Amino acid sequence: MWYKFDPLKFAADMLPPVLRSKVLLAILRALLTPLRRLLDRFGQFRGDVHRRLNTTGQTFSLEAALNEKYRLSPGAIYITDTDDKQLYLYFSSEGNAPLHLHLISERQDPFYLGFAHEGKHEPDFIVHIPSFLRSEEAEIIRFINIYKPAGRTYKIEYYDYE
Repeated sequence: MWYKFDPLKFAADMLPPVLRSKVLLAILRALLTPLRRLLDRFGQFRGDVHRRLNTTGQTFSLEAALNEKYRLSPGAIYITDTDDKQLYLYFSSEGNAPLHLHLISERQDPFYLGFAHEGKHEPDFIVHIPSFLRSEEAEIIRFINIYKPAGRTYKIEYYDYE
């Protein structure tokens, strides 16, 4: 590709064969050293950007990125989903137990239906992290916030790593 460019080889190839002496090639090497360093830094930057762009909010990608970041074996940091504790209303034809709504005059204990933004709710997923990474919590939170899907909540739980 175009980013795998060796300026020293290119300069030597563009030089007429008559002028390809060791002295002139050494001068060219000295003149092209800053450009080679710049291209090396660009290659490192490109690799880093490529790695960051390949990390997505999908569970396996986020797990792999966290394990790679802290040089852990696969599965040391893992993500689980929480149980869905939403209340559902069903039709009687669906075969589930009916939910009876009643009037205040019927003197039954009240039952309240709430909106999604009301009350205490469980996070969408749980990130399980070895306890020896507790000191890195701020960095882990920052990393997860970058890659998690928008609007999803999470909780970090620590466990003893063997």
